[in-house]
Amino acid sequence: MRLCPFEGGFTWQAAEAVAESDAAALANLAALVDRSVVTVGSSSGTARYRISERCATTGDA
Repeated sequence: MRLCPFEGGFTWQAAEAVAESDAAALANLAALVDRSVVTVGSSSGTARYRISERCATTGDA
């Protein structure tokens, strides 16, 4: 899953759009949150995900 293009955060739907497999998109996103590669917050009642600064600068996510 290539998440580096998303600046300022993204929704799970956006992550799903760039995932290799729609079926695995949510599971992959959850795994990245569990490993603290991606953080989750809420904006206007909608979950928004953000790539950690370290990964964003190195392009690891």
